[in-house]
Amino acid sequence: ETAALLKEKSGGKCDIVSSSGDMFMPYKGARKSPWVVDDKLVIDPAMDKYMDMCKLLHDKNYDGRVSQWSEGWFAGMKGTLKDDKGKPVEVFCYLLPTWGLHYVLKTNAPDTSGDWAMVAGPANYYWGGTWIAAYKGTKNPNAAKELIKYLATDDTFLSTYAKKSGDTVGNINVQNALKDTFSEPFLGGQNHYKAFCEMAKGIDGSLVQGSDQQVEALFQEAVTAYSNGEKTKDAAVADFKSQVASTLGY
Repeated sequence: ETAALLKEKSGGKCDIVSSSGDMFMPYKGARKSPWVVDDKLVIDPAMDKYMDMCKLLHDKNYDGRVSQWSEGWFAGMKGTLKDDKGKPVEVFCYLLPTWGLHYVLKTNAPDTSGDWAMVAGPANYYWGGTWIAAYKGTKNPNAAKELIKYLATDDTFLSTYAKKSGDTVGNINVQNALKDTFSEPFLGGQNHYKAFCEMAKGIDGSLVQGSDQQVEALFQEAVTAYSNGEKTKDAAVADFKSQVASTLGY
């Protein structure tokens, strides 16, 4: 409905998203089941709805028809995206992680500072982060332990880091102490930090599995084939299941 309204009121110039792939993380975040349960592949209803949404966006020409991380994807942020006929295309929004603000939008579209605002997505979701680990066999296990402990749990360090970078750290004490103090110029003065901290409360990390990346890469291939009309939905899903079984054994 919103995509149709944007298209109508803009005279066909504005797409709700640059890439249907941008919709993946919110739909993934809405899942109730992980990909693998008892060594069997499970396609959560949220992923089924994601396939349908991608097909709808493509068929109605509501997305910018570019891939995430492509030149066109970044062009949409800067307001320089054009369609295959050379006509300008406006992109209404990007669905990004917390680090997308600082390391995607700011770095690729600095001239658009102040033009943006953020709202919570349709579902709470996560999209990577930063981890630190010691390698097996290190000669200094105690020093490695103390370094990891300091970087991951020291409130003073994390507070200083958060103030300097604007990153949302995974420490509730620091989040609560800082969340009311931020004002982001890129977002027109909006307090992104407080919003991110509230969203983080709804994330379910229990669904994370080591095979996620491989399964999701195959799933996206199926979604693309279905969206582009190369396969029926049933055929795309069947091929996805077959590929997962042959490559991962589920």
